[in-house]
Amino acid sequence: MALHCADGATLQQQQQQQQHHQQQQQESPAAAAAAARVSAAPQQQHRQQQQQQHQQQQQQQQQQQLKYLASSSKQARRLLLRIKLCNTAAAAAAAAADVDAADKAEGDAAENAKAAAAGTETTAATPVAPPPPAAAAAAAAAAAAART
Repeated sequence: MALHCADGATLQQQQQQQQHHQQQQQESPAAAAAAARVSAAPQQQHRQQQQQQHQQQQQQQQQQQLKYLASSSKQARRLLLRIKLCNTAAAAAAAAADVDAADKAEGDAAENAKAAAAGTETTAATPVAPPPPAAAAAAAAAAAAART
């Protein structure tokens, strides 16, 4: 009977060990999955941080590009305005030179008419073109206006 009890106790221990082993095997996949989730969590956080940093860098680059384009556009508008001012100043200088030449020609024509009426000749028998220094001065004035 003592042998039978001992066998029963051994049998019970074996059953407990088998149950414990089965329980461990059943818990093992769940524990492994939990452990995998725990170990994957830092990697996932790291990936998310990298993605956020990448997105922030892209946004910063886009903002810098927009600022550059706006600055370039502003510079281009200023340059066009200066060109227009130069063209306007040059046109004004040319018009002033034309007016001066026309005034001189008109004055010469009036002198010629008076001289013809009086019967004498004048030295300004032909209309005179504006002198080159006046044109150079007009161009210099236009260039100075463009610089300011």
